[in-house]
Parts: sequence; C-alpha cells; structure tokens
Amino acid sequence: RRNSGDAGLICVAEALESYERALAINSGFVMAWNNRGIALTDLARIADALASFDRALALDPNYAEAWNSRGNVLQGQRRLAEALASYERAIAIRPDHAEAWNNRGRTLWQMKRLDEALASYDQAVALRPDYAEALSNRSNIQWAEYRRHEPAVRDLERALAIDPDLDYAPGDLLHLKMHGADWRGHDED
Repeated sequence: RRNSGDAGLICVAEALESYERALAINSGFVMAWNNRGIALTDLARIADALASFDRALALDPNYAEAWNSRGNVLQGQRRLAEALASYERAIAIRPDHAEAWNNRGRTLWQMKRLDEALASYDQAVALRPDYAEALSNRSNIQWAEYRRHEPAVRDLERALAIDPDLDYAPGDLLHLKMHGADWRGHDED
C-alpha cells in the first residue's frame, strides 16, 4: 500500500481515483469508503480520511476494518483515547482481529498502560503467531519497560525469521544481544 517517493504518491493518488469512481457507481460500497480513507491518510488528508471512515461506519457500524483504520488515523494524531475506543470497537465486533489488538497495544503503550499493552500484544500473537510486527512490538515493550531480556530477544529473533526486512528489528536485536553479552554472530550482525 505505501511506497516511498513520488512514485508511491502517484500510486496512492491513482488508488484514490479508483475508489472515488467506485463510489460514484455505488455510494454504499463500504469497503471503498474504508480504502478511500486509507489512501487519504497516506496523502496526509487527515480530516477527509476520518470523514471517509465515518461514512463507512455510518453505512455499516459493524465493519471492523473501518474502526481499525479510523483508530490508526486517530493514533497518528495523538488522539489516544479516541483511537483506543476505535480499536476496542473493532475487537468487540471481530475478536480475532490481530491487527486491532496490535494497534490497541501501541496505543496503550503510548498511554503508559503497560500491562494492558503487553496483554494486547500477547493476544495479537496468539491470534497470529506469524505476526512479525506484533512480535517486534512485544519485544520492544518487554525490554524498554520491563527489562525482560530473554523474552525480548526470543520475540525479535522470531519476528526476523518471519520478516527479515522488518523495520528497525535487526538493529534492535543487535542492541539486545549486546546488552546480554551475546556475541554470537556479532561481526556479521
């Protein structure tokens, strides 16, 4: 969905045009409203994105993806209580929504509600054991907030085995290994 540079913005703008054409044909197309909101978010048109998510939810208040997407925008705006409410709504509708659990964890962490954040990451990983981002987030909170070295290393190693290109994870793992005096593979890392 996201690409860097001008080419990425062109792709997002083209996607936005496609969603708007779809909505011109069928203004009740909930998924198109949600996807339009995501494209608008990528274009930093935040108010328009929120309006698009709200339109999707007016059409289908039980569309968990729109609640999750709405929460992402609100979290980015540091409107944490509203973001949390959106994630919790998504989870109430679809308890198996691993992404909403992960996003809820990030929001709770920002709110310094650490035990709840960790429990949210645990739930995201329980639902999707191959969810590299949730494993990385859980590792980060394990180390940064609780100083639990071994579980943090274990989660990051697992995350990198799933997604070797996961943002920041290789450096985070090297950092953790150094703190634990684990020099295996240090030169290569």
